[in-house]
Amino acid sequence: MTKTRTITQTAILIALAVCFQLLLLIGGFNALPISQYIVGSLVNLVLFIAASRVGLWGLLVGIITPIIAFFTGHLAFPVLMPVIMIGNCLIPFVWWLLHAKLKLVSEFITAIIASCVKAAFLWFVAPAVFSAWVVPTLSAALGAKKYAIFATSMSYPQLVAALIGGVLAVIILRLLPKQTQA
Repeated sequence: MTKTRTITQTAILIALAVCFQLLLLIGGFNALPISQYIVGSLVNLVLFIAASRVGLWGLLVGIITPIIAFFTGHLAFPVLMPVIMIGNCLIPFVWWLLHAKLKLVSEFITAIIASCVKAAFLWFVAPAVFSAWVVPTLSAALGAKKYAIFATSMSYPQLVAALIGGVLAVIILRLLPKQTQA
């Protein structure tokens, strides 16, 4: 694949991920309890497709999406951006390593492994960073409440959203022509 085509596909995938994130700005949609699952699954879907189609260029999708989340008000504390970036980048990296580079496992198994790696990282690291950097800046009552909400959002919902995105990506990738894969 030419470099121009790779850059173009990466830009299109970033735009698609941003559009999915902007769904949270639609009136009332963010209030739905399942909005994290829907938007998270769609963003993860883009991360998986980016990993398959543009390889490590897919890391750019993982880096840009937390920035968009911050500027749209869905990631309230900028200190968490690098943690979310790393978590997002784990999907294209694990995909590239296990499926594209080493060719160890199928797309489906790679999607499951990458989802588990991302979720485990966010489940353990994000609450620790939140606790160390954000909670001390808040009052005791507010800090405890915000920590509980944040820690829950970085736990099983991350795994569910990544798995849904991974399964959808594998289905879509099997429907796309093979010659466009990276």
